[in-house]
Amino acid sequence: MYGVPDYIKLDIEGYEVNALRGLSYAIKFISFEANLPVFFDETLECLSILSKFSSSVIFAYSLEEGLFGELSSWLNYEQLVNIISEKKYHFLEIIACLSPSDVDTYSNSHNYEVHNFGILGNRQEGTANQHQK
Repeated sequence: MYGVPDYIKLDIEGYEVNALRGLSYAIKFISFEANLPVFFDETLECLSILSKFSSSVIFAYSLEEGLFGELSSWLNYEQLVNIISEKKYHFLEIIACLSPSDVDTYSNSHNYEVHNFGILGNRQEGTANQHQK
């Protein structure tokens, strides 16, 4: 009735794996919370499902819920798995971009601001800029 969404935020308390397994087509952006170390295995499974869904998937993360904090650099699957495996963080808000060409389009003209990806709409508060490592 309303078309395919560009962004889905999963906040379903440990059932993200089930939801991602039920995904029938690629969504441009999907985000979910990773509560670590409690959901360590489930987080890795979510990343694995998303990387099988799109061979060109890229990921970024924020240390604050809802992507309101500073957004990391865009990472491939292996890079994010390495960061999570270091067990340095207890919480990550992870965003997956299943269509990296959308990131390129927006990054060239919008400085990687999350709200300009269409993720947060026109909400100016909570803008998260990408930082370079």
